[in-house]
Amino acid sequence: MVKNSSIFNFKKLPGGFIFFLVMALIFEVSCFSKAYLLANRSVLCVVYKNMVMHSHRSADVVILGWSRALAIDAKSLERSLDGKLTVYNYALPNLGTKLQLYLVLKKYLFFCKRPKLIIASQPIEAFYDTSEDNGKGDGIFINPGQFEVERFRRFISFFSLLRDVPFNQAYSLLSEYAKGVIPSADYSFFIRSFLKQSLKKKGKITSGGNEIISGREKLIKEMQSTNGQLLFNKDTVVSDEGIKNSLPKNPLTKSVKDFERFVALCDQNGIRTVFILMPIERTRYENMRRLGWFDDINERMERLGKRYKNFEYFKISDLDYERKYFGDWSHLNKAGANQFNKEINLCVRALLHLPDNGMPPIKQDKIS
Repeated sequence: MVKNSSIFNFKKLPGGFIFFLVMALIFEVSCFSKAYLLANRSVLCVVYKNMVMHSHRSADVVILGWSRALAIDAKSLERSLDGKLTVYNYALPNLGTKLQLYLVLKKYLFFCKRPKLIIASQPIEAFYDTSEDNGKGDGIFINPGQFEVERFRRFISFFSLLRDVPFNQAYSLLSEYAKGVIPSADYSFFIRSFLKQSLKKKGKITSGGNEIISGREKLIKEMQSTNGQLLFNKDTVVSDEGIKNSLPKNPLTKSVKDFERFVALCDQNGIRTVFILMPIERTRYENMRRLGWFDDINERMERLGKRYKNFEYFKISDLDYERKYFGDWSHLNKAGANQFNKEINLCVRALLHLPDNGMPPIKQDKIS
């Protein structure tokens, strides 16, 4: 009898293939299950808060916004409310979409209990177009770079996206979402960067990679202890040149329809929503004031307040902070965050009609 001399045994192929898949899965889980610890701070923040929301972490007071709102210490605010309400900061770095607040709130309402109060904060620049295309694009994205896409796909699921945007826009991100199926592919960029820092000289492991992981673990502990606060450049002070280069010119005014979609969702769910602007560096503040940004934003927010019964615009008069309070032209450093958190605590106590505990009343006025 002539034996089959083929090197392939096709009868055993299905079993071998299954064995290979199982071993590959074990390898992925054992080696890359915590690959998110290799990501940069902004992606780490998105991944961590995604896990927190999936664990059904609800709160009576929820803070939503872009990266600047990450400076709000929700744990400090919770303590200032005498333990009567729970607070969590679900603000996220820029996801590159005009519907960030709306999409994040939709996801929160799916996984968590409806909050009693939402503190929403977007930078004033979100309502003014300083880009070259002057807002002509009809998609939901604002010129997203690779990091914005990395953040977006890690928080907003593909199927939930299909419910809110045209199919062709969601489909354009399908290849990005496909990366998330395999951890090693999902974090390939960060893994490569980690290996470069860990194996700098002839394969010798240096402390660079381990420092990355320990640093990321420290950031997670900070977010855990503050209920979601994350400070960028917390120990630095922005330079005069950094402020000068960030001064806006006279841009086109954007519609508030994307923000209004978020406000309408809050209103439909009976959620009291308060919008507060984050502090602005003094030179930039004066520049924006001369351009009429604050008069304009006052008027538009007040119109929203008349249209939606559950929406309020809380105007804090002392929004112009000194340069020493900023780590870069937009984000508060640690000193700035401490200063603002004192004010935000008083602000929320005033909104909830709680006594001020002998602290000076917060200045509430029109910004002009």
